[in-house]
This record gives sequence, structure tokens and C-alpha cells, in this order.
Amino acid sequence: MIKFVKFFGITMFFILLVVVATMYLSIFKGEGLVRPVAVVFYTIIFIGYALTLRYVWHKEIQIEIQQARMEAELAKQEAEKHKEELEKIKKEFEEFKRKIQGGEA
Repeated sequence: MIKFVKFFGITMFFILLVVVATMYLSIFKGEGLVRPVAVVFYTIIFIGYALTLRYVWHKEIQIEIQQARMEAELAKQEAEKHKEELEKIKKEFEEFKRKIQGGEA
């Protein structure tokens, strides 16, 4: 899952980079296609996205470890639940077995 997220993150990073670069070129060439306010807005978005991507990239191992711990804890809880259900079924079976054996005797 993390590899897909990294691939998606890198792809979006370069798309935003191209968008922002194109806007700056439009302003520098004086084409008048983009308002400077929009360029500032998209520049801030790009910087925020780059920082977020960098944070996730560096925390990848810690995120995977935390996710594995959570999955292990859920597996333990499921195992305990199934163990309790198994014990309950064993008790019911023993009672039923005693009834049948008591009825035959």
C-alpha cells in the first residue's frame, strides 16, 4: 500500500511542479493568462504538498511498523474472541454428550 501511495505522491508532485512552473513562465513572458494571486496560491499549495510528501517519505518505516503493530493487535483480539467461542462450544458439546450418555444408561 505504501508503494502505491509513494508512486501516487511522486506523480502528483511532478504534476503540481509542472503547473506552477507553467504559471511562472506565463507571468515572466507577460502573456497575461494567469493572475499573480493564483500563482501565489498554487505556489503555497505546491510547497505544502512537497513538505507533506517529504514527511510521509521519511516516516514510511515508522508508519509501516505502526500499521503492523495495529494489525497484530487486531489479530490477537480476533484469536481471543475465537478462543472464547471455541470454549463455549466445547462446554455445550460436553453438556450435550452427558445428556445423551445419561439418557442411554
